[in-house]
Amino acid sequence: MKLPKRLPVISITTAATKKKAVRKNMLKKVSVICLFLCSVPFSAWADTITEYTINFTTTSGVAPTSGSFTYDSTVQSFANFLVSWGGITFDLTAAADSPILFGTGCTGEAATPAYGFAIMSQDVTGCPVTSYAWGGGLTPTGDTLFFQVITNLSIDEIYTHIGGPLPEGPLGTWTITPTPVPEPSGFVLLSVGLGMIGVLRQAKNRRQKRS
Repeated sequence: MKLPKRLPVISITTAATKKKAVRKNMLKKVSVICLFLCSVPFSAWADTITEYTINFTTTSGVAPTSGSFTYDSTVQSFANFLVSWGGITFDLTAAADSPILFGTGCTGEAATPAYGFAIMSQDVTGCPVTSYAWGGGLTPTGDTLFFQVITNLSIDEIYTHIGGPLPEGPLGTWTITPTPVPEPSGFVLLSVGLGMIGVLRQAKNRRQKRS
């Protein structure tokens, strides 16, 4: 009696081995891609956004109770620039995006968010800066609040005014303290990358158990 040929079995085994090798190779490639995406700094995928707390000191009058703003250094724009003072909340977002200029001649002097941030960070250069000051008071058009860079030539300022009661004549200085704010798209990217790795690892473990 002739023994049955086993060529078909050998053929099936070879195909299965090749298929397993292809899957393993694909798993490695996808894992490398996911790890690369997760290792790329968030700044390469999203805007660099930082929230700043404003710390006030006074030489006269009453200081604001709180102040903060968010600045996007990638697209150069302010958001949520809010100062609470004298029972009033001042919104200086638009004012910071477009400072008022009086001809200081400082480097980059322009009605732009970048120059507004230079004022707030007290990093104005290229001119004889004598001081930085915040202040405010009552005017015929309403209550004012401003942040100024003062030079030997003139001033540039972030200025706004609204109505309501406010102590008159406060004056002082300020500093800002940064707190990085991760961009939501960065979290999404990281979650997707880690999720893909987890799914692929689970699939690999299931195949190993079956084998």
